[in-house]
Amino acid sequence: MKNSDQFNIEVLKRNEDVDEINKEFYSKFSYPWKPISFQSFPDIGLSNILNNDFGYYEKPRIPQNAKIWVAGCGTNQAIITALRYPKSQIIGTDVSSGSLHICQETSSNLNLKNLTLLEKSINDSNFENEFDYIICTGVVHHNADPSFTLGKLSKALKNEGVLELMVYNYYHRILTTATQKAIGYLTNSTKDLSYKFEMANKLIEKYPYKNIMFGFLQYFKGVSEAELADALFQPVEYSYTVESLNIMLNNCNLEYLLPCKNQFNSNNFNWNINFNDSYLDKCYSELPDAERWQVTNLLNVNDSPLLWFYLQRQDSIHKRKSEKDVCREFLGTKFEKFSTLTSNFLLNASTGQYQLKSDSLSFPSINNLTDQLSKTVYMAIDPVVTMRVILERLKIRPSFDNVNRIRTNLTSVASPYISAIN
Repeated sequence: MKNSDQFNIEVLKRNEDVDEINKEFYSKFSYPWKPISFQSFPDIGLSNILNNDFGYYEKPRIPQNAKIWVAGCGTNQAIITALRYPKSQIIGTDVSSGSLHICQETSSNLNLKNLTLLEKSINDSNFENEFDYIICTGVVHHNADPSFTLGKLSKALKNEGVLELMVYNYYHRILTTATQKAIGYLTNSTKDLSYKFEMANKLIEKYPYKNIMFGFLQYFKGVSEAELADALFQPVEYSYTVESLNIMLNNCNLEYLLPCKNQFNSNNFNWNINFNDSYLDKCYSELPDAERWQVTNLLNVNDSPLLWFYLQRQDSIHKRKSEKDVCREFLGTKFEKFSTLTSNFLLNASTGQYQLKSDSLSFPSINNLTDQLSKTVYMAIDPVVTMRVILERLKIRPSFDNVNRIRTNLTSVASPYISAIN
């Protein structure tokens, strides 16, 4: 099968040409839309939790005063990052002047002092060995040559740094890609975004068959223009499996650290399958991480998690730890419950401005912890003893499956309920 059959890459030219196409697209359909609220974190924010998230419990890998690049920041990702890590220096870049304008307005509204915004393509960046932490989610796959773009991120990362990357999961995007390509044909590959938008809406309204595509299209009834455009007629889009992404990582001097739990797949986040069969479980569990995750990707198909991973350079000063190594260290670590007070900025719909609420909120909320096993462990947290002792007290078997489930549900930035005691 040719790449042009698998992906929406009909308009591919040079990186510079696709940058211009994306600049026009996201200036017209700025993405994502303004959230209802922003959370502001005091002092060190989630810095300790971030280190716990990718398996560093004793000695933090990313400093509290980190230099962070949000590459392809859109309208608000750099804002969220600056609020999460208030002692860090944040640089947000994007090709879209429209998205950056919204981001700058919000930054000024919130009076952020640790955020700098630049209109710049990743492909044109000349950063080298500069950042402790890079966040690039939903961006690389919209470039003419994703490997070139990823290589720029790799060069910008410090030797000891960490890159948080998300690219589209191939099995999630089959219907999306089919629709994008169909709209391309129906509109004769016109550059007129208004015409494409009109065609997408007609397709949603008039699609005649009650099949899998019908259900997919019905989701987009009534969604915002930006969401519909980003999904149904984004001009360039690749997608990957764990294996094909790993090939690109190797070509860019990068390697997997761990999967990254996030706000979009917090309820179905599990890169490991429990077959409940001793032979299957043995064959599966003995695979190296990337091969095991690829099996999960293949067998869960559309239900597999987003391809959202923490990465490091292959020449990093830190030797990569396997997921099982991280779980063993997790068992030998002492934790305390994490709690802080956050300030909330709420969007005033009439003015379009954010206003600081007078009352602070306790964060995180235990009501949002829905996994009962993890909740049981959370309630039993004792900073005097290790996690292994806590599981022994609760008579919970310290299997890899149980430990990894507890670890990701309690010590990730997406669900920060406990923090390692250094």
